[in-house]
Amino acid sequence: MKEIEERNKRIRVEEELRDTIGEKDREIEGFRNKVEELEKVAGEKKHESVDWSAEKLSLQKALKESEEKAKGFESKNIRLREEAVETEKKIKALNEKAVEIVDRDLNGIQRERHEVKLQWPIVAAGAGSTVAVFGAAALIYVYCSKQR
Repeated sequence: MKEIEERNKRIRVEEELRDTIGEKDREIEGFRNKVEELEKVAGEKKHESVDWSAEKLSLQKALKESEEKAKGFESKNIRLREEAVETEKKIKALNEKAVEIVDRDLNGIQRERHEVKLQWPIVAAGAGSTVAVFGAAALIYVYCSKQR
C-alpha cells in the first residue's frame, strides 16, 4: 500500500512537473516569438533611421544652399540700392542742367524767333532715367517685401 501511495505520489509529482515544464516551454516559445518580432521591428526601424538620416542630410544641404542664395540676393540688393542712389544723383544732375537750360532760354540768353527752344534730348533722358530708377526701386521693394 505504501509503495502504491508513494508511486502514485511520484506519478502525481511527475505529472505536475511535466505540466510545469510544458507551461515553461510555452512561455519560452512565446518569448522567442516576441524576440523575433522585436528583431523585425528593430530592422525596420534601423532602415527607417537610415532613410531619415539621408533625408536629414539632404535637407541640411538644401538649407545651406538656400542660405548662400539668400546672402547672394542680399549683396545684390545692396549693390542695386547703391546703383539706384548713384543713378538718382545723376538724374538730379541732369534735371538741374535741364532746368538751367530752360531758365537760360526763358531769360532770353538763347532766344530764336521769340520762342524758347528746349534741349529735348536732355529733358527726355532725364525723364526716362527717372522712370527707370523709380521702376528699379519698385522692383527692389517688391523683392525685399516678398523675402520677409
